[in-house]
Amino acid sequence: MDFYQGFAIIIALALPHVLAQSTKDSPPKSTPVSPTTLGNYSDENSTEISSGGIFVRVLGQSGKILMGRTRNPSEDPNRLMVDFDAISELDKDGDVIGKSGRVKHSFNTFASQSFTFSNITDDQYQNLSAKRLDFVANITSVGAILTVQMYLFEEGGNITQGDEVSQVSEGTLKFNIMIENWSFCGPNGDTCKQGQTNYEGKFIDFIIAIKGKKAGQERSGEKKRRTNAQEYDMGGDATVVLSGKARYDDSSEYENLPSGFPKMNTQGSKQLFVFRFRKFNSSVFYDPQLDLGSSNDTGTDLKVGEFTAKILGRSGKMTIGRGANPVTDADRIQVTFDEIKEIDSSGAAVGISGATKHTFNTFASLDFNFSSIRDDTFGGLSAKRVDFSASIGSVSALLTVNVYIFKEKGEINVDGEKSSVQIGSVKFNIQLVGWDFCGNPGITCDKVGKNEIGDGIQFVISVQGKGSAQKRPDNDRNKRTDGDEYEMGGNAALILSKKISVDGGNYTDMTSGYPKLEMTGGQQKFVFRFPKFTKSVLYDPQILFSSTNPNGFNVVTSSLSLLITCLMLYITMVFH
Repeated sequence: MDFYQGFAIIIALALPHVLAQSTKDSPPKSTPVSPTTLGNYSDENSTEISSGGIFVRVLGQSGKILMGRTRNPSEDPNRLMVDFDAISELDKDGDVIGKSGRVKHSFNTFASQSFTFSNITDDQYQNLSAKRLDFVANITSVGAILTVQMYLFEEGGNITQGDEVSQVSEGTLKFNIMIENWSFCGPNGDTCKQGQTNYEGKFIDFIIAIKGKKAGQERSGEKKRRTNAQEYDMGGDATVVLSGKARYDDSSEYENLPSGFPKMNTQGSKQLFVFRFRKFNSSVFYDPQLDLGSSNDTGTDLKVGEFTAKILGRSGKMTIGRGANPVTDADRIQVTFDEIKEIDSSGAAVGISGATKHTFNTFASLDFNFSSIRDDTFGGLSAKRVDFSASIGSVSALLTVNVYIFKEKGEINVDGEKSSVQIGSVKFNIQLVGWDFCGNPGITCDKVGKNEIGDGIQFVISVQGKGSAQKRPDNDRNKRTDGDEYEMGGNAALILSKKISVDGGNYTDMTSGYPKLEMTGGQQKFVFRFPKFTKSVLYDPQILFSSTNPNGFNVVTSSLSLLITCLMLYITMVFH
């Protein structure tokens, strides 16, 4: 074997290892998110309208409606989905008729029903501006036309149906259901016969399935926010408003639906809403309403380069990712302020009940006020900054979050704890000021005759990334902080300091064992424990997006070193 043959063998053996390591540890190339054209869903023959950050998509084959806050609403965990489930003709006793025979009057599915769409137009509904889209299907066996008129409101106000009043906001969806020219079973219509019995149609049941983040719960009394009609809480701040009235034929007057309707039934995993209409001559008109809530009403976006931090004004939820709308980034990180509770010396929650609560399981009802966005520095590095704050009235506290998105990369140092930052890294400082602890002078927290004493605060955030959180070991040479680092998937990481500042003083270590990760109901919750304070406590986590994998350079370098070493050994063998 001559020199060149040996050289070729060395290259053949070592080079695949270099390339494999380089490919394995290089960051995945992010696919740019291209803007979706309204109605451009060729696989489903569907269309879409949007207003105020709400997107509504309708499938042409079945009329299914998807409503969410993302360009593709099916990606929104708080989406609402509406399926037209069934339409049935009934006799005077409420029994379904026309289920069989040559001419059917009852249908258990709309899956094969094709809808055609109108153009999207600017319109008004009771003097309120809205985007409008109609879609229509022919129900040929009964000579009927089913039309759905969708109005997506562009401004808020009140609408009425008879004596019912409902509040709408920008992004509220009203979809009017109209059935025309239905040929009922009976003497003056179709003959519907089973055995020797002729049936006469007296009603139509129209059934839709609505699915939200949770099973719908009917609101009553003061819990109703938007209407004096029926209202259902569907989870994720979404609601469904169901009128108890319909219009028939050419009348402009609303009539009550038959007694007991609308009603909700559960069938397997589906939640069905049933509307019953009396027999009509030419048409019936009915109009439900969907709303995703006000969690997106006020907020702000903080942008640097390709990165954006979107903060919601109701709840303070943050979404961090690439692009103008980070919610559409598959690698996004979502941070939810989940709960805050006062604890005693054993770690048990105190002030759970009573007139003055000290423990809160959600931030959803907190309205945050925002500062203006400004240029600032943190640790000597330039950044954009916005602050948002909310009062927690029952404990006389102020929660403030300072959000920094860095414009340059470098290193920050918090009391000797060093962390790397990249362009687009987000640091958010959490500060609590002025908490009235149980047991403080004049503050009594009574639980079954026992006075509770507050000894600290437990603050919990949920963080969702592309993958499950994986903690880097402290001896990992690629770890980018002296604190805790969690890989969140999608080349993103959560960096958690172990330091807190109490009452404006020097930083100290957090309680032993904290911060820590807990899994609750499939959610990744990060728990921070703060000691009792007199004035304030400050804590600052960080979200880090890497444009390159921190392992990549070292892995490729070591692999190239292996190749060069092999070559040098071979040359030495040949010439000696």
